[in-house]
Amino acid sequence: MGRVRRFFGGRSTKYRQNDLVKLGDSAPYSHISAGMVGVVMGVYVGPDTSYDVEFLDARGGVLDRMVVKEVHLLDVD
Repeated sequence: MGRVRRFFGGRSTKYRQNDLVKLGDSAPYSHISAGMVGVVMGVYVGPDTSYDVEFLDARGGVLDRMVVKEVHLLDVD
């Protein structure tokens, strides 16, 4: 199972700023494919924890930046 991080006054989040993440399910994000890697730029804690993620191309360039719910993200192997 993935790591659990303490963030924002002790609330637990799986990822924190600057972590690498992978999109596990592309259905809600049709222009970004499942398996694409991104960098967490911000964390939004609430009932549905979400992350501001910059998705990268193979050379490290930014393809898109969007808010993604935690349930759609995976750890990068």
